[in-house]
Amino acid sequence: MIEPFFGFIGTLGIIVSLLIIGGILAVFATIATLLFIRKVEPGYIGVRVGFLGYVISDTWIVGIPLLTTYKKMDISVKKLDIERKGHDGLICEDNIRADIEVAFYIKVNYPKVDYGDIDPNTPAGQALADRAMKNKNRFDDIRKVAQTVGCDRASDVDKLKELFEAKFSEALKTAGKLMEFQKLYTDRIRFREEIKQVIGHDLNGYALEDVAIDYLEQTPVETLNENNVLDAEGIRKITDITSGQQEVTNKRLQEKKVLINEQNKKALEEVTD
Repeated sequence: MIEPFFGFIGTLGIIVSLLIIGGILAVFATIATLLFIRKVEPGYIGVRVGFLGYVISDTWIVGIPLLTTYKKMDISVKKLDIERKGHDGLICEDNIRADIEVAFYIKVNYPKVDYGDIDPNTPAGQALADRAMKNKNRFDDIRKVAQTVGCDRASDVDKLKELFEAKFSEALKTAGKLMEFQKLYTDRIRFREEIKQVIGHDLNGYALEDVAIDYLEQTPVETLNENNVLDAEGIRKITDITSGQQEVTNKRLQEKKVLINEQNKKALEEVTD
């Protein structure tokens, strides 16, 4: 009777010891999790690099000391300003140059959305974005940017200029050449859409949110190069237009002067009679 009793006590002791050890391990695991868990702030994406490759989350993420590195990527919209003025002004279809300042609003493409020909700012575009949020591939462009650009510089304005300034400037030139200056000046919505159409959607993990034309005026004639064939043609067009307008103005002034003289003459005759 005694031996089974002591055997039971021994077994119970082992079970209690295991429970205590398990409890201690659970406490340490909980503390470690609380210490190493990272809450992802709004406007950012959490990226864990190292063990298991790239682990990406938009809510929270657990870092593993020594095995992984935690980084966060800014996915908020950034403004990239581009201007073309003077002899670098935009050449329109009629070869008249335009001084222009354009703001491009760009961000890391999250969630990954294939808009095709659909405007992201329309209800149809928003519906695509909502569906993309539920897609397991929504982090694909985050991963692409993390690997090619790096999390720290993904939304750095200087880096964005390095990546996109040449492409966007070329898009301005292409879109500007599709419209005459007067049309460009009056139909800015169409011009903006032409710019977006030329740029397209393939931006290596980034998305163009919008384009805003902040400034648009005719390039002053005195800054143009008369020895440049296109500028010479533009100067001729400007001269023809302004001369024609001046002739019309002078004609109207002369007609007004004649009318006033006739009215004065008639009034004088009535007084004399």
